[in-house]
Amino acid sequence: MNRRTFFLLTLLLLFTLCFTGCGDKGPTAPTTYTVGENTVPSLDTIMAEGEGLFASDDGPIPDYPEDHLFYYRQVTAPKDLALRYMETLKAEGFTLINEENEEIEEADDVRERSGTIIMAKAAKEQGSIFRVIMGRSKASCSVQTAVIEGSITYIPEEPEPGQSGGAATPITEQVDYIKSMTPAELGLPGDSMESYDVLPAEGIVMVDDISCRRISVYSSDDKDVSNTILGTYLVSLDQQHLYRVDILTQKVEVLK
Repeated sequence: MNRRTFFLLTLLLLFTLCFTGCGDKGPTAPTTYTVGENTVPSLDTIMAEGEGLFASDDGPIPDYPEDHLFYYRQVTAPKDLALRYMETLKAEGFTLINEENEEIEEADDVRERSGTIIMAKAAKEQGSIFRVIMGRSKASCSVQTAVIEGSITYIPEEPEPGQSGGAATPITEQVDYIKSMTPAELGLPGDSMESYDVLPAEGIVMVDDISCRRISVYSSDDKDVSNTILGTYLVSLDQQHLYRVDILTQKVEVLK
């Protein structure tokens, strides 16, 4: 357990001791958590009436100014609530990770009465991840949100038929790979990929017997061309090959 997670659990325990037995309704609960350009549905959106009460938004916490902390008290079933919120975050594109930002299949203490669940996804800010930590104890929960520098290390997928090279990478990681490149490397104008939206397409495309996924790039700044594809790319499942598809001729050009 690193210092940041220990700090969160300590605050949660102190919060539980201080607020046990309080009966007032407390402040208005948020419907979303927002950090910078990143937004995610709040815990309140899945809580039924009487399941718990929002207690406070403590904003940036000591020693970790990029972290925002939200407390909930009188929670009737913290573990069940945590598991439901985990599924909500998965639907929002979040991945379950450990403290080293490595994808994991299940948190060590996910079935325990108290503990933490850490989830993250690529942030709008380049080179960063949007991380959500949910802590739970006897009758309370907390949600800690932050945008931090770094990336997620994903569990390699099993190779698919027709793939050359190593293990397949998750589609989310392939999207992050395109986002990590410069517009010049992709044959696009501009200085930063922040001006573009990067979206994957379903299915597999074969290029010289190499299985690839199709990823399209759109403008996110110009409303007049926001729905127009500015670039189409094919990324091999093992991420060792990159191709660009000419939008007019549909010819494939090798970039890597």
